[in-house]
Amino acid sequence: MSQFNLSNSTYHQLLLHATKYFSEPITGLLLGPEIKNISSTSTIQITNCVPLFHSNAFTLSSNVDLALTLVSTFCESNALSIIGVYHSSSNNNSQDLPSPIKKIGETINKMTKTSVVLIIDDQKLKKGKEQSAIKAYCYSSKWINVKVNSVSQKNFKEGIEELSNEENEKDVLVIEEEEEKEKGQGKTKNSKFLKNYQFQIGDEEMLVEKFKKLLLEEKFLQIVDFEEHLKNPELDFLTQNIN
Repeated sequence: MSQFNLSNSTYHQLLLHATKYFSEPITGLLLGPEIKNISSTSTIQITNCVPLFHSNAFTLSSNVDLALTLVSTFCESNALSIIGVYHSSSNNNSQDLPSPIKKIGETINKMTKTSVVLIIDDQKLKKGKEQSAIKAYCYSSKWINVKVNSVSQKNFKEGIEELSNEENEKDVLVIEEEEEKEKGQGKTKNSKFLKNYQFQIGDEEMLVEKFKKLLLEEKFLQIVDFEEHLKNPELDFLTQNIN
């Protein structure tokens, strides 16, 4: 069972990015300690994020390629890995992920052998439901919705939260078929553990109270993303630590 742990500071920073540009689609990358050997029991820490866009610039491959190159260079110098991508838009009430975000996530998956996409539900964010304002997706031949757990929840449920039992059975069947095919060819594949994930955030009550404090202090104004950096290169979008 692979587990993603999202740090409190990273959680708040990506919500602040969405708050600063509440009427625009926002996109950024999720970072964590360098991943060398991933296994079915790996715990993957997400300890930072890099804000990239506050417009539809995320749909242009040239913009994404440049951003990934710069962030990858930064990661190599700081023993970090790109873990995934986060995104928010006004039409994310749908369970479907935007195609450009899927492509970014799949590119990251090829780089690190694992990837997560976080979708910020800006409608819930605007209503003050910060603790449930993100949806998590992991890649297993297709993008699968994963349960977001809080350390404060008494009944900690493991595994994937599928949209329906029928889809769940279908995914497991596909993965089992892929494993049998790989065995027959004398190859090994990591498909087996890709069907099981946990995604964990911190204590919900503490997260909400801290976020309210950050809003009152207008910390969202300190967020700098890649788009702003392109307009003013003196602005640093790579190293931000807003507490």
